Amino acid sequence: MKTIIILVCIILFSLFSFNAMGVVKILEIQPSDNSVDNCPCCLALCANLSNTSGDMVKLAFQSNYSGNWDTLEDLGDVNANEMICICVPEFTLFNHTYYWRIIYNQPGIGTQYSENYSLITAQDADSCPCGEGYTGDIEVFDGYSMIGIIGVIGLLGLLIGFKRRNR
Repeated sequence: MKTIIILVCIILFSLFSFNAMGVVKILEIQPSDNSVDNCPCCLALCANLSNTSGDMVKLAFQSNYSGNWDTLEDLGDVNANEMICICVPEFTLFNHTYYWRIIYNQPGIGTQYSENYSLITAQDADSCPCGEGYTGDIEVFDGYSMIGIIGVIGLLGLLIGFKRRNR
């Protein structure tokens, strides 16, 4: 009888302590697994994870586009129950299958890997919103790049004006 009570206590303790740590689940991914006609000029990978404890979840995205599983982006701690997306400039080929996965931290268990997902990019640039003439060369313009471009244009304007004044 003593053994049964001890076993019941151990089982109850493990159930309650596991639930207190939280269970992480992948609620949704985008693009969906095996999706087709994804445009490499505007491709994003997204994941929505839940955590029953409500705690932050360590999240990273990986792909084997180079032949090895490489981390595309390590986001660190993110809020659970939110769609988290990253831009993927590494996926540049048309009519190509790419594989990707999510790495997350399961409290009390450690690092977990999702199943491997796949996506196929569009046949060619004409079928993408990037427009005709897109060659696969992706240029990302962040705020600093735009400031740099505006600064260069302004500097050129000053130089042209200075040359005209000194004639």
